[in-house]
Amino acid sequence: MINKNIELIALDMDGTSYKSLGKHIESNLEPINKVLENGKKVVFVTGRPFESEANELHLYNFKKNESFMIAFNGAVIYDILEKKVIQENVIQKGIVEKVFEILNKEEYKDTSIWAYSKNNKGIFINKSIEDNKLVEVETKLFDGIIHIVGKNTIFTDCYKILLIDFDKKLIEELKEIGLNVFWHDGSISAEVTSKNVDKAIALKYILKHYNIDPSQVMAMGDGANDIPMLDYAGLSIVPANAKDEIKKHAKVISKYTFLEGAVGMAIKKYILGE
Repeated sequence: MINKNIELIALDMDGTSYKSLGKHIESNLEPINKVLENGKKVVFVTGRPFESEANELHLYNFKKNESFMIAFNGAVIYDILEKKVIQENVIQKGIVEKVFEILNKEEYKDTSIWAYSKNNKGIFINKSIEDNKLVEVETKLFDGIIHIVGKNTIFTDCYKILLIDFDKKLIEELKEIGLNVFWHDGSISAEVTSKNVDKAIALKYILKHYNIDPSQVMAMGDGANDIPMLDYAGLSIVPANAKDEIKKHAKVISKYTFLEGAVGMAIKKYILGE
């Protein structure tokens, strides 16, 4: 029997509903499409770019006016079928430039940075392509132009900034210039957005559009950037692979990992009643 209490399912991608920096997990497809066919809303809520081919959004049975995606950790709300940005909250170009100035300090010489420009076709990095540790990782999701920042770089507004190999002092410096940083102790990477951006804030916008209460939301995620969404949703579930710190924010801890189809199994149990 279909669960009438849950109206919207919010799904993180990497490490939850998708392979990390990869494509979909086959066992999730049928349950996701089945709830869509039964009138439920499904929203992918991810740190990924919205136009990445790895998202494979054509696989889902979205309906017109019901195909929203939250990208860049909440910086963008995107209409999949209309192929247009509905709402955005960027890091202003002056702040982006300030971030690169901070990274020029000797104490941060080992830190790599990757900034997604607003036009979604360009990237700013602080080191050569060979030396920047984020290039090999992020090019799995992005195939545009990479700009190595120099004296004559003309910055643009950016949706999200990624960091790897940093310390807490850098995190504090970024917060002081008005940025939001998602990371957890022990992690060597972090995701940075404008101050008033997170997955829960973006989800609130979509819930208002649909007139859905947070208590009617099932959310699944595995990372630090999912914490606001997990805290916000009426039913929060994490896959078995989530870190212990993230599990503290979930009402349910799945016994399945993301690769074992934790999303599909949760939908079957809590939504489809199978």
